[in-house]
Amino acid sequence: MKNIFLLWGAYLLLLSPVFAQPSFPNLTLSFGEEFLAVTHDPTSITSGPSGANVSWDYTNIDTGVVTIAQILDPTTITGSNLFPDANFAVRGRSISGIPSPNSTFYNFGGDTFAVRGMIRRQTNPFTNLTEEIVFDYSDPEVILYLDINYQETRSDSFTVTYTSDGSTYLREGVDSITYDAYGDITLPFGTFSNAVRIKRVQDYRDFLTLGSTQTEYATYYSETHYWYAANQFQPIFSVGFLEIRLFGGSPTITKFVASADPNFVSNDQVVVQDLSLFPQPASDVLNLSFDMEQAGPVQISIFNMKGKKVVTLYEAASAGGLQSLRLDLPELSAGLYLVGIEVNGKIQLEKLQIK
Repeated sequence: MKNIFLLWGAYLLLLSPVFAQPSFPNLTLSFGEEFLAVTHDPTSITSGPSGANVSWDYTNIDTGVVTIAQILDPTTITGSNLFPDANFAVRGRSISGIPSPNSTFYNFGGDTFAVRGMIRRQTNPFTNLTEEIVFDYSDPEVILYLDINYQETRSDSFTVTYTSDGSTYLREGVDSITYDAYGDITLPFGTFSNAVRIKRVQDYRDFLTLGSTQTEYATYYSETHYWYAANQFQPIFSVGFLEIRLFGGSPTITKFVASADPNFVSNDQVVVQDLSLFPQPASDVLNLSFDMEQAGPVQISIFNMKGKKVVTLYEAASAGGLQSLRLDLPELSAGLYLVGIEVNGKIQLEKLQIK
C-alpha cells in the first residue's frame, strides 16, 4: 500500500502560536455496541472554520432518518469469508430491530482503520433492478490514522473491484486525511470539549471493463469533515458533499450531514424483557409493562428523532421483576418519538407515536 506523508503541518506550526493540541481520541471497539445514527437536512449546514480552539454550534440542526448502527464480529455476517483479514464490521438496523442488508468490513491494525470490503443491496440506475453488490478492496482504503498530528495530512491509494448487472468495474483512487481543527462542538445531545476534527478528501474513478478494454465510467470527488469525541469509534458529527460525473458529463452534487449520539452506545442486548407500550398512538398517558432480570436504577425518557431528550418521565431504583407503570405525558407535538428505557447505563429504544 502506498503511503504519502505531507508534512506541511510542521512548517505551519513554526509560523503559528503554540496551542494545547489534543491528541487523537483513544478509540475503543467492542462487539455488540450500538449507536444511534441520524441523518439531517444539509441545506443550510456548513463545516465551519478550521484551526485551534474553535467553537462549533450545531444545536438547531434539523432531523432526518434514524437508524441504529451495530459493531459486529465480521464472522457473524454472511459473506465475511470474502474478507478474511477484516476484524470488525458495522451494520445498521431499524429501531424495530430489522437488520440492514448493507455491511462494511474493516481492518483495525495498529494505528489505522481501513475499509476491507462492503456488501450493498442497491438499485441499478439503468435497469431499476435491486441487486447485491460486493466491493472487494485488493488495496484497502485507510480512512483514519490514530497517530496523526494536528495540521498533518496523510494520503493513501486504494483499489476496489465490484460487479453490477453482469459488468465488472475497477475503482481506483486516493484518500487524503487531515487533522485540521480541534475545539468544542455543541450538538442537540450535548457539548463535547476538545473534539478532534478530521478532513477527508476522496478522489477516485470507476472503470468499466468491456472485454480487454477499460473505459472510464465515472469520476468522484468528496470532501467530508468528521468530529470525534474521546473514546468514540463513530464520529459524533459529519458534514460533507459528493460530486459524481458519469462519462465526463455534468456533475451531480449530493450534500450530507449526520450525527451519532455517544450517549446511546450500549451492548447489543435487550435491556428488559416482554416490553409493552400502549396505547399506540398515545396522547396524554403512556402505559408500560416490562420484566427486569436484575435490580438497578431505571430511567424512562422520551427522545425526539434528532436523538435529543425531550423529557424524563420516570426515574427510580427498582428491585427487578415485573414492572407496570402508568405515566403522564407532557403536551407533545404529533409525530414519531423514541421511548428510552435505561437500566444500569444501557438503553433500549422503542418507537412511540404521539397523536
